Amino acid sequence: LIDAVPQNNPLIKHGKKVDGYSFPWIDLSLFRNEDFILTKPISAHGKYVMSFLKKKDIPHIILCTANVETAVRLSAAEVGISFAPETFIRFLHGESSAQYFIIGNPIVTSDLVIAYRNGAYLSTYANAFIEITQKFFAQTIL
Repeated sequence: LIDAVPQNNPLIKHGKKVDGYSFPWIDLSLFRNEDFILTKPISAHGKYVMSFLKKKDIPHIILCTANVETAVRLSAAEVGISFAPETFIRFLHGESSAQYFIIGNPIVTSDLVIAYRNGAYLSTYANAFIEITQKFFAQTIL
């Protein structure tokens, strides 16, 4: 899970480079008094982030949006702190001025599963999707 923080936030100086990771690591508890922008808990990502923040007792949520990209772009616009899957940030990274950090101790991760019935017919599109996804994630494994 990646934490998107406005570039003007003085707490970003606490980020630490960790060998083998794409982004610096930061202790989420540093942001306890900051404003947060979350995705609505109608998605798996939104539910996970909401649950994670409740465990960390981080209360100040100023906005919930249905879209991860909106949340990250609001962070880049210095509205608050948001969260996104690392794979999402890889596609957006060059287009946003937010500062990105890996959070959690241990680092928060999630698995992607593509399930289909063994021996079932898969369309050309489904097979292409599976192939592209496998190639992409093979390149992003840390």
